[in-house]
Amino acid sequence: FLFGPAGSGKTHLLEGIWSAVRSGSRDRSVLYLTAEQFTSMFLDALRGSGLPNFRYKYRHVDLLLIDDVQFFLGKRATLVELQNTVDALQRERRQVVLAADRSPAELAKFGPVLTTRFSGGLVCGLEPADRSTRLRILERLSRRLQVPLPDEVQTLLADRLDGDARRLAGALHRL
Repeated sequence: FLFGPAGSGKTHLLEGIWSAVRSGSRDRSVLYLTAEQFTSMFLDALRGSGLPNFRYKYRHVDLLLIDDVQFFLGKRATLVELQNTVDALQRERRQVVLAADRSPAELAKFGPVLTTRFSGGLVCGLEPADRSTRLRILERLSRRLQVPLPDEVQTLLADRLDGDARRLAGALHRL
């Protein structure tokens, strides 16, 4: 379970895990999606495409990654389906990686069962990037975009903007 504020790298880490598993082992089934996509597909299954197909798709993967889990708040039926999916995967010793903008303890409205499930594995809090990391992000972005960025400008941006990588990229794009 990864958690942290917007721009702290949760989605980047999920994409990295997804990519590494897919490239490292072609025979492993890996599914990466947002909580909103999971909810939409679940609702589609309820409306007619069929719950058995939905459940097979999500409960028979080797690794399930879901981003923005806080989106499930207030969606009781989807939370029940998520809980059953997580339970099914764990029974089969398959892996689940979830990401949210807050810790499992702060998602208590999910109910004690899911909160316990989320807290039962590795829980990693992510912090916004510090100054040196912001400098490295700016350096890599400027190289990738082929935009020369003098050291003084990098330093100014890293000092004035917080740890959100998206804000750094936006500032560089504007420059």
